Amino acid sequence: MLGDPERCGALRVCDASLCTMIYLDHTPGGRRRWCSMRLCGNSAKAAKHRERRAAAAPAGS
Repeated sequence: MLGDPERCGALRVCDASLCTMIYLDHTPGGRRRWCSMRLCGNSAKAAKHRERRAAAAPAGS
């Protein structure tokens, strides 16, 4: 697998701050960000959602 140049170009490091996993991005556009959408992707999206809600909350809430 690592000897194939096409596959080596698809190796990615997970975008999650606490994850160090390396994965093979086999999506058509090569835009996958996380090793697992169920774990790292969901955590990142939930954190971003909490940030947006906190920023939109009125002052003093």
